[in-house]
This record gives sequence, C-alpha cells and structure tokens, in this order.
Amino acid sequence: MKKLFMSVGLSFSLIAAAFAHNDSLEQLNSQVAELLSPFQNQTTIAQLVFDKLELSAERTNNLALHALYRQVGQQNIFELKLDNLSYNYENELPKTTFKGSLSTDLTQIISQDQINDLVPGAAELIEQIVSDFVREYEDAVSVKGDVTSITQDAEGNYIGLTALFSMKIDLNKLPEYKSIEEVMITDAMVSMSLNVKTGFSLDAVLISNPKYLGFNQDERGLKEMLEQLLAGNEEALGAIEDLAMRIDELANDILGKRLNLSTYFKFKK
Repeated sequence: MKKLFMSVGLSFSLIAAAFAHNDSLEQLNSQVAELLSPFQNQTTIAQLVFDKLELSAERTNNLALHALYRQVGQQNIFELKLDNLSYNYENELPKTTFKGSLSTDLTQIISQDQINDLVPGAAELIEQIVSDFVREYEDAVSVKGDVTSITQDAEGNYIGLTALFSMKIDLNKLPEYKSIEEVMITDAMVSMSLNVKTGFSLDAVLISNPKYLGFNQDERGLKEMLEQLLAGNEEALGAIEDLAMRIDELANDILGKRLNLSTYFKFKK
C-alpha cells in the first residue's frame, strides 16, 4: 500500500511539474508576443516562439524555437526565417541544430557587377575559413569546405552557389598552445545556398565540447539566460526587443535601398 501511495504521489508530482512547465513556457511566449506587437502591421510580421524549454539544476537539457520576421516593400521583400533552432544536452554531448534563411532579391540592392564580385568572394571566404582552422588547430582538425555548384546565366553573370563545410576536432591532438577548455565546437556540418534573386539559406548541425569553459558553473551561459527569460527579467526580454529593432531597421534599409553593402563587402572598382 505504501508503494502504491508513493507511486501515485510521484505521478501527481510529475503531472504538476509538467503543467507548471507548460504554464511558464506559455507565459514566456505571451511576453515575447507582446514585446513584438509594435512591429506587427499590414506589411510586417514578427514572431518568436519557444516550442520546448527544459532546464535542470546544472544545465539546459532541451531548447527548441522558431522565428520569423517578414516585411513586404513596394519592389522587394525581406524575410528572415528560423525554421528550427534546437539544442539538446540530455546525453553526453551537447547538440545544436539550425535551419534558417534570409530571403530578399539582391538584384534590387546591388548591381550585377557587384554580384559578380560577391559570389566568387563567398567561395574564397570558405577557403579562408578552412585555412584558418588548419592554422589554429594544426593536426587536431579535419576540415573540408567545398563549393558544390556555381550557376551563371547566358551572359556569364553569377546567379548563385551551393557549398558544404565539415569540421571535426580531436581534443587529444590539440597543439600545446590550445587548451581543451578553449574549444567550443568539436564537430560541425554546414550546408548553404545563395541565389541572388531569392536569398540565402543555411543548415547546420554542431556538437559542442562539454569541457568548454562556457559550461563552467561560475560562467553565465545559456541556462542562466533562459532562467532570466522564464522569470520575466526585463533585461533579458529587452535583449529580444533590441534584436527585433535591429532586424526591423535592417529590413527598412534594404527595402528602402538605403543599405550600403560596401560597408560589409569589398567590391572591385
């Protein structure tokens, strides 16, 4: 009988905890929706939804969210979409999965000559990233970056490209000047595509190093930030609002053709 009462009691405790968790998540989503309400109008949508959020005393076990910012202009659109951002640390290794895109017509923002610089420049950037990893981690890293396709029109103008990037770091082979605690990511698989008319998309799977210094108990990390959000901390919620404002300003600049991409990219004269 005692075991029966204990079992029933445990069941009720688990049910109560589940309801409390759902209430906290629902409250957080309501607060975020209220923060983003000033950005909602006939031409703009701004959304951020936490689908899953599970914390233990030590760390974030599970996190999943999706987001969307979309503004329609007279001649172009700006859409920043996060289909899925999930984080799981229930097992030995923390895993992050990302799928997102930025949709806009680049031909409305920059000239074809600049696009013809941008696409090959992206290929060169991938090569540079590979070189940087080899230089920093030496024999400890296995890294590969490939441009899998480049498309051009009949006149030879660039239209887009697709690329793959993979990386794996062996923590047992780190150079003497690099400590295990400094390595944040040990495995990465990234695929990307760029089309000058439709925009950019990125898919990634990352494995974090559990010995990374950011996971230390005395460091303010993901868990502490999420705890503040669940508690309705004004500073934590304000960070979401600030990000939304920055995205909104970027969209206005792109759709209003006020953005100077030369600030971010070096185009040939």
